[in-house]
Amino acid sequence: MITLLTFLIRYCSRLFEQPGFKFRDSGVGRNQAEGSYILLESDEVQIYLCNERDEITWQISSMYDSHRKNWFSFDLIAQLLGYEVGTGVMDTVNSELLLKNLDKIIVRFGKGEALTTLAKLSELKAARAKRI
Repeated sequence: MITLLTFLIRYCSRLFEQPGFKFRDSGVGRNQAEGSYILLESDEVQIYLCNERDEITWQISSMYDSHRKNWFSFDLIAQLLGYEVGTGVMDTVNSELLLKNLDKIIVRFGKGEALTTLAKLSELKAARAKRI
């Protein structure tokens, strides 16, 4: 959990500089394999951070998604923004990319852009599934 909290402070602290985001849920597993997670929430998005086996992943979901089942990993978010990354694991390169683009990402999932963003991300997700 300390690793996730440190990640939040280092790369996502802007989420807490103004009202809007809150901690919705969190948990710590019994061992490193079970990992830990943090779920953040605003009126427009949910952000899920997970640390399993010393690998942090970052996913986002829109509150404007009618099913609220679509979670998008960072590799898809990076593609949406025009970047090519090799993995959704939050290594140094992806973490710095998140820090640089966090505000843009949140806006893309806001009320004005959510439907377009979700449609494009669904296309990217389907294309990734075909590659795998």
